[in-house]
Amino acid sequence: MRQVGASEPDERGAIIRAFSAPIVCRQEKGSEHQPINTGRLYAEDAAWGMIFGIEDGWFRYDRSGFLQWSELGHERYAAGESMTYMEASGQAAFAF
Repeated sequence: MRQVGASEPDERGAIIRAFSAPIVCRQEKGSEHQPINTGRLYAEDAAWGMIFGIEDGWFRYDRSGFLQWSELGHERYAAGESMTYMEASGQAAFAF
């Protein structure tokens, strides 16, 4: 990213939360996927969001090699700007 003159944003979570809300989509065969939609972000912001999402565990690769929202990503997106969020296990966790 430095090679193209893109400066790293300060707030990692805010850039990811600017993406469209995560949703579960069901295909005809019944399999579920959770696409990542960047909405109408500038290309630089979308690229940083993808990088941060992978590094911070908000996104994961499925068995076919496609990038999707992870469970952690769903939870952290739903937490918004909150300093904590509730994990699927019911345990509270810090959102940083």
